[in-house]
Amino acid sequence: MNLRLDIKILKLWPKLVDHYSAIDSHDLRKVKTLTVDNSKVRYLSKDEETRLRESLKSCDTAFLEVIVILALNTGMRKGELLSLEWSHVNFENKILTVDFQNAKSGSTRHLPLNTQAFNTLKNWQQKTGEVGFVFKDKNNLPQKDFPYIWGELLDNAQITNFRFHDLRHGNPPIFNGGYL
Repeated sequence: MNLRLDIKILKLWPKLVDHYSAIDSHDLRKVKTLTVDNSKVRYLSKDEETRLRESLKSCDTAFLEVIVILALNTGMRKGELLSLEWSHVNFENKILTVDFQNAKSGSTRHLPLNTQAFNTLKNWQQKTGEVGFVFKDKNNLPQKDFPYIWGELLDNAQITNFRFHDLRHGNPPIFNGGYL
């Protein structure tokens, strides 16, 4: 048996005891499970980031470089990026808005665009148009997840144990674009 299965069985005991009336009374419901910090935070080293950027340049999937550059520079989540619409990008004020409906927190956020993020988005808009989703498929629907392409990119960059989500942790926009 493994630890996960053992824990599941232990959590079932109070229900089983009640169901089969095996014990007249018990305090098993008062037993608290230990909380475990399962958060995984992985940062790119400078060398890894350099290799990632080099691999992006040789990648033939057009949107990938743009979405990774934005993730690195804004700290946006993948779902927020994939649901981003051009109407949420304010080039005049260099602000990008994450709509509350697409934010994990449920709150609208306004993110400053540093020079790299701004230029990347501006160039992408010239290539793809300025209506609808920023990242769209050939049917103008939001781009779907891209695990295979992401995995291939990491393999080419020789980066292991790194998720797209980890891009959020490396370069907070407040430091990245000199907003302080």
